[in-house]
Amino acid sequence: MSDENNTQHNLEERILEAAKSVFMEKGYTDASMSEIAERVGINRPVLHYYFRTKDKMFHAVFGMIVESIIPKFQDILLQKDIPVAQRIELLVNAYYQMLQENPSLPLFIVREINRDADFLVDTFSQLNVEPFFGKLRQSLQEEMASGKYVRSRSGWYSSLFTAP
Repeated sequence: MSDENNTQHNLEERILEAAKSVFMEKGYTDASMSEIAERVGINRPVLHYYFRTKDKMFHAVFGMIVESIIPKFQDILLQKDIPVAQRIELLVNAYYQMLQENPSLPLFIVREINRDADFLVDTFSQLNVEPFFGKLRQSLQEEMASGKYVRSRSGWYSSLFTAP
């Protein structure tokens, strides 16, 4: 990567980190492009060069958050050589670690759901997460077929806490 491309990439990363902080602190509605630009130390036209609208910036930030979480969860969930109960424990630990690293995340998610759940769902649906859910679905179906899970009447997968 050339120095110019590297510099542009670093600036984009700085913008996304500043935007993440502002969105987490204030939510979408109260976040401003001016404040994000100020935190990065650039002017608004430069910010708009990278992200033309606040919506596009929000999509990028939310995508960055989701894409940082899913691989960790996927790695744990798809380890078939580890017993289900232990995978759940690892998943809870990974979730707890994520919350320690991003303490504002739960409030951010709840705030955005309350503000405009459809916007959040649309943002999520634009991310390339279907392969993750496809692998998860396949893994659960394989484990159901092997008897590790039993599908309950409510549709939830259970038998994790029952004796063999």
